[in-house]
Amino acid sequence: MVADSSGHTGQGQAPQGRGRGHPVSVVRRWTAVLIAVCAVACFVLLTVVVLGLGVDGWDSAALRAVGRLHSAPLTPVIKDITALGTFVWVASIAAAVAVAALLLRHGRAAVLVALAIAGAELLQLGLKPLFGRPRPGVFPPLERIGTAAYPSGHALVSAALACALLAICWKSRWRALVAALAAVYTLAVGFSRLYLGVHYPSDVLAGWLLATAWVAGLSALLAPLRRRNTERAPDAGAGDGSPGAR
Repeated sequence: MVADSSGHTGQGQAPQGRGRGHPVSVVRRWTAVLIAVCAVACFVLLTVVVLGLGVDGWDSAALRAVGRLHSAPLTPVIKDITALGTFVWVASIAAAVAVAALLLRHGRAAVLVALAIAGAELLQLGLKPLFGRPRPGVFPPLERIGTAAYPSGHALVSAALACALLAICWKSRWRALVAALAAVYTLAVGFSRLYLGVHYPSDVLAGWLLATAWVAGLSALLAPLRRRNTERAPDAGAGDGSPGAR
C-alpha cells in the first residue's frame, strides 16, 4: 500500500489510463484504418482506369512479356505454385493456424485469420460477376477457367493469408521472416496467374489491394477486443494474491 502526495493510499484506485487504450495501440489501430482506406481508394481508381476508361494497354503489353518466358521445364513448376493460391489450400493453412492460435490462447489471432480468408473468398465470388471482365486472350492460356477475371481470386485469398499472418506476427521476433516469406509467396502466386495467361496484371493487383484493405480493416476492428482482454487480465487475481489470467 503506497500513499500519494495528499496522504491517500493508492489501494482500490484504477490504474492510470485504464479504458483509454495505450497510445501505441491507438496509433497502430488508426494506421490499420489508414492502410485500409488507401487500399480501397487505390482499388477504386484502378477499377475506374482499367474497366471504366479502358486504359489497359499496359496490361496486354506486360502479359505478352510474361508469355515470352514460357518453357517446358518451367510450366510444371508454375502450375504447382499457382495451386498454392487455391482456396482449398489457403483455407487449410488458415484452419491450421487458427487451431494453433486457439491452443495458445490467442483467440483474436484465430478470429482474424479465419475471417480474413472467408471474407476474401466471398469478395472474389461477389465481385467477379459484378465486373464481368473476360479472361485475357493475349496468348493461348495454359489453364482453362470459366469465371470472370477481375479481381484475381488466387491473388486475393493468397494475399489475405499473407497479410493475416503478418498482422498476427507483427509484434513478435518472427516479423521479418514472416514478412519475407509472405512477400515471396504473394508475388509467386500472382506471377503464376500471369504466366498461365488467365489474368491481366491489373486483375492480380486488384486482388492484392482488396486483400490489404480487408485484413487491415479487420485488424482495426478487432484491436479493441484485444485491448479489453488485456485490461481484464490484471483484475482476474485481485483480492486473493493469485496471478492475473493471460
